[in-house]
Amino acid sequence: MRRVASAGIRNTCELRTSVVQTARTVEWNELGPMGVRHYPGNLKELRLRLVAIKNIKKITSTMKMIAAAKLNKAQNVLFKTRPYSESSQRFMEEFFPSPQEGEPNPVEETGKHLIVAVTSDRGLCGGVNSSIIKASALVMRNHHENTQLFLVGEKSKAALQREYAGAIVYAVSEVGANKKTSFTEVSQVAEIMARQPFDNLTLLYNRFESVMAFTTMRKVFPAPKTFVEAERKFSAYEFEGSHEEILADYWQFNLASALYTALAESQTAEVATRMTSMDNATKNASEVLSKLTIKYNRTRQAAITTELTEIVSGAAAIEEASA
Repeated sequence: MRRVASAGIRNTCELRTSVVQTARTVEWNELGPMGVRHYPGNLKELRLRLVAIKNIKKITSTMKMIAAAKLNKAQNVLFKTRPYSESSQRFMEEFFPSPQEGEPNPVEETGKHLIVAVTSDRGLCGGVNSSIIKASALVMRNHHENTQLFLVGEKSKAALQREYAGAIVYAVSEVGANKKTSFTEVSQVAEIMARQPFDNLTLLYNRFESVMAFTTMRKVFPAPKTFVEAERKFSAYEFEGSHEEILADYWQFNLASALYTALAESQTAEVATRMTSMDNATKNASEVLSKLTIKYNRTRQAAITTELTEIVSGAAAIEEASA
């Protein structure tokens, strides 16, 4: 009898020691409790989501600061470019006006039409690229037979080549007014545009209005031959030399100037929209992080409470059994 009793006491002591050791395993670190049996899957999943969202928040916050720094440089280039371009455009539109926003473009229905779509090379900038892509796709759907595409920017190429690969005559990327791209380099792109066979050219780009807004613009250019043959429209001006040469040179300069300004406008709108988008993304990440943290803490507390309840219940059962 004494041997049995001593064995029972020894077993009871071992069980109590096991309970104490189990209780000691419920420890906390910066990620949550250790040794939880019933909620490890949920806690692990929440921990991984919290870490992922924290990393995303760091990335979006950094991208916002980078975009803000680039925006100042882009605005400096743009505001220096606008006076020259606007004066040149006023002279051109006096004789060949472009359609206003919402108005139909009559040149889309007559002769060969070339669309120059100016987009960015990278994404994460809101609806800057989609507005140009939608406008280009709309013209292609309605006048596919007589319309060709000249694409500036990787985003327009990636989106439009899926359905209209046969209509793309040329595509260029990594060209921008605030990427240390000179007017001479943009003029080379404009020269390639001028060599394409067309009767009318439409330049599609986004005009920077403010940090929160931009406007999709359409600038219409006649063919060089049409512009030169319209000499009678310039009867109020005096020319020194050959009218044809002067008008042909002016047409090329005006096209290059318009393209350079379109790049400056589009890139400024792109950077401003990216800064706004990353700011919204950072705020959304903070909100999600706050909600997940509350959920994680509640789940962790429930796991700890359940584990402690089991420990106390087990200890009480042992005491009852040993009594």
